[in-house]
Amino acid sequence: GEEIFLDMFEDEYRSMTMKPMNVEYLMMDASILLPPTGTPLTGIDFVKRLPCGDVEKTRRAIRVFFMLRSLSLQLRGQPETQLPLTREEDLIKTDDVLDLSELVTPSHSG
Repeated sequence: GEEIFLDMFEDEYRSMTMKPMNVEYLMMDASILLPPTGTPLTGIDFVKRLPCGDVEKTRRAIRVFFMLRSLSLQLRGQPETQLPLTREEDLIKTDDVLDLSELVTPSHSG
């Protein structure tokens, strides 16, 4: 459960930073004029409709948290220092050399 939440948290953060909400673009979308729908079957994008089910409700809550956090930091003039939780520079890359010597434990034969 916790790992799934953290993955969702990271995915939503990445999604919101890669494609921030553009109010001008949002105002040009006719689907905003329709009554709010809560089903993905309508084809209306997630950010423009009500959440459907527990997973989407969690996603929406995470997005609201990020928006409020961003607003709070902006109003206080502070930079974001805690997110994302996983830093790109900390990830193992394709050509990285790994030191596995610490993983090998001597076997004790008795």
